[in-house]
Amino acid sequence: RKPLIEHANNVRSDLGGVVHLAYTKGTPGLQRVTPRVGIPVRPALAQRLPSAAAIVRRLGTVQAEPKYDGFRLQFHRDGERVWAFSRRLENVSAMFPDLTAGIRRCLRARRAIIEGEAVVHDPKTGRFLPFQVTITRKRKHGIAEAAARHPLRLFAFDLLYENGRDFLPRPQRERHARLARLVRAGPRDPIAVTEVLITDQASELQRYFDTMIRR
Repeated sequence: RKPLIEHANNVRSDLGGVVHLAYTKGTPGLQRVTPRVGIPVRPALAQRLPSAAAIVRRLGTVQAEPKYDGFRLQFHRDGERVWAFSRRLENVSAMFPDLTAGIRRCLRARRAIIEGEAVVHDPKTGRFLPFQVTITRKRKHGIAEAAARHPLRLFAFDLLYENGRDFLPRPQRERHARLARLVRAGPRDPIAVTEVLITDQASELQRYFDTMIRR
């Protein structure tokens, strides 16, 4: 039952609770573990491969997305209440009032869990600022001033849960497509959905990578 236990721990981030569930409810109990709004889900991390050709050889058709030079955030929404969790599962909601307000305004789901990458940008030019500037938004004091001086934009790339539906078992293509339908944001909003390329051609994937690097 190791895969079931690992999945349950990734979803609930409570190893003691998962062990208790395994002993008391067995396999059926572990199989029923799904995301819950307000409980952070451990982030999935990528593995590296040396080239676009190696990626296509291993995976076949792929969905490629830009890698933004910011910090990863997971947002949970339950009506008007919004939580933000860091990569380390810390509750950092109070640090990002601009993004939590953006989630309330732009996310067309009353209960949902999404993930994205937050980057500081210049609202006048639209250009991203260096990571050294972005990281200054992680603070406990002077939050309102920092938000006004260095506004963040969240590039959402994954949907984990929506209104009672667990999206973790579904293909990434389906999850991203549903996310794009749920986020209704304009160019001046602090939330956007990442662009994607779906291809099984290594040459096309390499051109996409090269374009992202130049941008």
